[in-house]
Amino acid sequence: MLKARIMKALSFAFLLTSVAACMAAPQKTDTYTRANGEVMLIETSREACQRACNEDYDRCSETGASEGPVARGQMDGVLGSASECRADLKSCFADCKARKE
Repeated sequence: MLKARIMKALSFAFLLTSVAACMAAPQKTDTYTRANGEVMLIETSREACQRACNEDYDRCSETGASEGPVARGQMDGVLGSASECRADLKSCFADCKARKE
């Protein structure tokens, strides 16, 4: 009986350490400090790609064509430029995901 309890406790401890070891560690953000004290963020190519995608989406979304309804009585964003902005963002993120770090 005592041996079974000890085995259960050891199994549980092993399971917890295995799960903890398999969990992704938080990503470290690399920075560079210039001589003038300005701190710059060093990005991976994937992070730079995703940032560029978001900037393109923001510019696309701010155009007048994507902000207004397509026609009278229709929902915004389902058709027209707003939906094209989302489709472009989705394909851009897919390209970024395919990149190596």
